Amino acid sequence: LSHRLQRGRWAESEADLAKAIELEGGINDADGYLTNNYGNALGANGKWDEALSAYRQASFAGSQAGDNDLSEISDANHALGLLQV
Repeated sequence: LSHRLQRGRWAESEADLAKAIELEGGINDADGYLTNNYGNALGANGKWDEALSAYRQASFAGSQAGDNDLSEISDANHALGLLQV
C-alpha cells in the first residue's frame, strides 16, 4: 500500500488505503498507522478536512493502544494540516 504513497501516486494510494480501511471494518477500527497514511494521501490530494479527521482518529487509536509514537506522529500531521486550511 505505502509504495504508491511513497512514490507520489496520491490518487491511487488514497484509493488503496480507503479499501484497506474498509477491509479492517472502517476508520474507527482500522490500524492507526494505516489511518495516518490515509490522512497523508487525503492531504496530498487536497482533501484537508478529511485528512484532519483521519489524523485525529489515528491519534486516538494511538492513545487507546498506548502507542505514543503513533499519537505524536498523527498529532504532528494534524498540526501541519491545519496550516493548509
